[in-house]
Amino acid sequence: LAPPPSVASVPRSFYFKLHRRSAKMKTSSTNYRSISLVLTIRGLFAATNAVFAFDHTFISSHMRLSSRRSPSMGARRRENARRHTSKFLDLPRPHKMTVSEDAREIVYKDYLVYDSTELVPSERPPLSAALSRRRDFFSFFLLATGSIISLCNIGGSYDATYMKLEMTSIALGLVSTGLYFNEIRTPGEMSPNVRRGIVDDASVHMYAGLYTGAVSWLALRSSEFCPSWLSSFDGILPWLACAVFAFSLLGPAVSLVENNAAADAASLRIVRLARELCGGRKIPTDVACGRVRLPDLTATELLRARGLLAIGVLGCVFAPDCVAFGLGGAGWWDRVAELHASQRVLESTTSLFAMFATEASMVAHRVAKSGARPLTTLVPSFFIVCLVLAIVPCISALYWLGSDVSFFSFYSE
Repeated sequence: LAPPPSVASVPRSFYFKLHRRSAKMKTSSTNYRSISLVLTIRGLFAATNAVFAFDHTFISSHMRLSSRRSPSMGARRRENARRHTSKFLDLPRPHKMTVSEDAREIVYKDYLVYDSTELVPSERPPLSAALSRRRDFFSFFLLATGSIISLCNIGGSYDATYMKLEMTSIALGLVSTGLYFNEIRTPGEMSPNVRRGIVDDASVHMYAGLYTGAVSWLALRSSEFCPSWLSSFDGILPWLACAVFAFSLLGPAVSLVENNAAADAASLRIVRLARELCGGRKIPTDVACGRVRLPDLTATELLRARGLLAIGVLGCVFAPDCVAFGLGGAGWWDRVAELHASQRVLESTTSLFAMFATEASMVAHRVAKSGARPLTTLVPSFFIVCLVLAIVPCISALYWLGSDVSFFSFYSE
């Protein structure tokens, strides 16, 4: 065997080739190690994220399930109350209907805009739930007193007890006037839907409050127990009451005339008077500025507006009495009472009949608003109530007191 070559005999090029090859191998091994390290770190991050995501999902779902499985007693009561309220009395529920292209969208369910005829009996709240507020109990007490007065007129009983019943009814009427305006100012009582003119929920309450206050004043001013200090306001109060009776006719008439018309300035003034001045809350800016028209009346609102127009026509019957009080004052009324002994009783009683009919109409308004009964059913019922509380007793009063009263000539006496 030949001896190995010595280092000196190895050519220099051999060392250069060996050095390049070893450097290349070192670089490639370093790259492989870096790539494997990066992949390892990325895999650890992905695994960690997966574990945390799984833990978060599992823990949150477990907490939700556990909270549903074992709610506290207070949570159960709140949930039951929420379900009962949303099923029966929670009126502002989402509603998908729109009334017209240029009208504001109906945001909340409102049975004063569209009647509740589509509700099945199981979806309607009972009357006991729809009329369970203290305001409703006050209305029942007032109407119960009115029923006794109506029976007294049918039977022709006008004694001292009847005078006390009249005094009680007038006092209740004045209190009811304040309650109507208090409802307008109470948050959540009025429908959030801004409607046209007199059919707006706040406008109806303003209408009823003004009307009830006017007839209560007239019943007290024309009664036998009128306080002497009240006659000192004959220069102001009669004209205010006359303006109220004129509004009871013009308000529904304007709302009907401006329906489907380009102009709605008068209807907008009525709504702003009720919601902003009486209620203390601003209406939407686009409606207040006239950029968006008030919604046109639906079929349900047309029925309501025509009913208010009929009440306004009847209210104008009291306007001549107000004008006579404004012009003649206490001297004129004392002369009439001397000439016609029963004129005070007749004028005071007929004014109370109008107050009873207004209160009954607002009870029907609240029942229809809650969806307990459709408006098409309540209108005939309201007519029957008015027949019992106002029309038949008024005819009976004319029969019993007809010989001691004057129908038209007393205005000029």
